[in-house]
Amino acid sequence: MSDQRYVVVGGGISGLAAAYALRKKHPQAEILLLEAQDHLGGVIHTDRYSGYVIEAGPDSILRRKPEAIALAEAIGLASIGTNPGAHGAYIYHRGRFYDIPPGVQSGVPTDVWALVQSGLLSWPGKLRAGFDFFLPRITRPNDDIALGRFLRYRFGDEVVDRLAAPMLSGIYAGNIDQMSMDATFPHFKDLEAKHRSIVQGARQTRPAPPSSSGPRPSMFATFAGGLESYIEALSKSLGDVDQRCHTPVVSLEPSSDQGVEVVTEQETIVANGVILAIPAFAAATLLSTHARMVSHVLEAVTYADLAVIGALYKASGPAIPEDKTGFLVPRGEGFQMTACTYVSSKWHYPDVPEGAVIRSYYGRAGEDILAMNDAELLALYRREMHDLLPKLGDPDYTVVFRQPRAIPQYQVGHLRKMAAAVQQLRTDCPRIALAGSYIDGVGIPDCVRRSYAAVEQMD
Repeated sequence: MSDQRYVVVGGGISGLAAAYALRKKHPQAEILLLEAQDHLGGVIHTDRYSGYVIEAGPDSILRRKPEAIALAEAIGLASIGTNPGAHGAYIYHRGRFYDIPPGVQSGVPTDVWALVQSGLLSWPGKLRAGFDFFLPRITRPNDDIALGRFLRYRFGDEVVDRLAAPMLSGIYAGNIDQMSMDATFPHFKDLEAKHRSIVQGARQTRPAPPSSSGPRPSMFATFAGGLESYIEALSKSLGDVDQRCHTPVVSLEPSSDQGVEVVTEQETIVANGVILAIPAFAAATLLSTHARMVSHVLEAVTYADLAVIGALYKASGPAIPEDKTGFLVPRGEGFQMTACTYVSSKWHYPDVPEGAVIRSYYGRAGEDILAMNDAELLALYRREMHDLLPKLGDPDYTVVFRQPRAIPQYQVGHLRKMAAAVQQLRTDCPRIALAGSYIDGVGIPDCVRRSYAAVEQMD
């Protein structure tokens, strides 16, 4: 048996990536992965009812951040892209579905003529958006600012409420007027610093069109059996890592010989190093005795609850467009639904039976959507979908995914606080490192990157 032992607390994508990196760096060490729940994967879970693919949480990996796809390839898992025939989504406004105007990047318009032609904005709203060409800078290099404040200043309320907020806050299920720009879309600050006008800066820096005449490479990826295939393949690749579910960690006790005692309900494990790949509130509890400042910072991180409803329609007819990925519902439209994905249009999973699959999302910052039980959520879904897509009919199968405290909220100053907490932990407990979506990125590639950094911290 090796005289080195490392423990990873948490079996989501962050924990599995940390275990993988530890195994690469310490091939002879004993590695244990401890998960409190009865399954690995965290918020990643795929319902494969009758051969269909319905995701409970995230449904894709952003390709331009390479860490997650590179890890998948390293373990022999091939990815698939989105359907090249589906281009963009609709925005629902006042009883109609509008195309997102061409040229909108991360909620910011770059094609002025397309914005003028769109019926989504009023003429005063379109004129106000043009102020971006003339307004002075609002940001300063070392100061964070609320994303909503920045975009409202540059483009006005209509662009924010009808375009930017549903597109951007949907990623974080957050309030755009409280969301940290540094932690979410820092390139907006860079564009303003270099070009003053965000529209002109975005137009000058957007990537050149592909040289070939074929379809553009997909920005997003998944796997033939859904994202849970990633969890399964990664877990299998860690065959010599002791992976234990139903094993919550009760406490951590840094020992005098530069190790850490990991106390579970069953035993005490002495480790050379520990990586906490768990939510901020869970890490705060384990660090409350020996790293109080760090615990206090992590405890202050808030999370948004989500409810995701998957539905299968075996005979959908023309109700679900094949050329769109879904629609977004801004606040103030009279619906609790925030967005809907046409799964069967967005992804062409191989060997899936005929039929249309959709996912609808519920839960905004400040809402207690999970106070409703499953029956109430399904009744809400049926009412709202009947109003939004009356031709859709009744689903043949539905499933409710409850995601309590699913997405961390990146409020103004978040990155600075997290950087201070990570650094302070190196002083308080140098053999304990942090990983997870709450630190500096909620996407799967961000989680993988942060886990790799945590492993390097073990030196």
